[in-house]
Amino acid sequence: LLLVISGFVPLPGFGVLILAAGFLFGFPLGIAIVYPSAVLGSCLAFKVGRSLPERYRQRLPKVLLDLQGAVHQGGFTVLLLLRLTPMPFAFSNLFLGSIRGIPFMRYACATALGFLRLSANVF
Repeated sequence: LLLVISGFVPLPGFGVLILAAGFLFGFPLGIAIVYPSAVLGSCLAFKVGRSLPERYRQRLPKVLLDLQGAVHQGGFTVLLLLRLTPMPFAFSNLFLGSIRGIPFMRYACATALGFLRLSANVF
C-alpha cells in the first residue's frame, strides 16, 4: 500500500521499502509485490495529473513546458527513457500526466518496462 501511495506523494523511504520487500519476502515474492504496486501507483498518479485544471498547467515554468513538448514529440522512446532516469516517481508521474498528448496505454507500457529495473533492487 505504501508503494502505491508513493506514486502520488514523494515518500523519502521509497528505496528502503523496495529493499525491505526483497529482504522480507525474497526475490520472486518481493518483486511480485513491488512491481505491480509501483506500476499501479504510477498509473493512478498519471490519471490524477491528467485531471489537473488547465490553469495549474499554465503556471509551469518554461523549462517544464519545453520538456512537455519534447516528451509529446518523442513518443514511447522518450517516455521509456524518462522512466529509466532516477528522478522522484511522484513528481514525474504527475508531470507526465499533465501532458495531454500522451495516451494512457503508451504511458502504462513505458512505465511497466521502465520499472523492471526495480527487480534489481529487490534482488
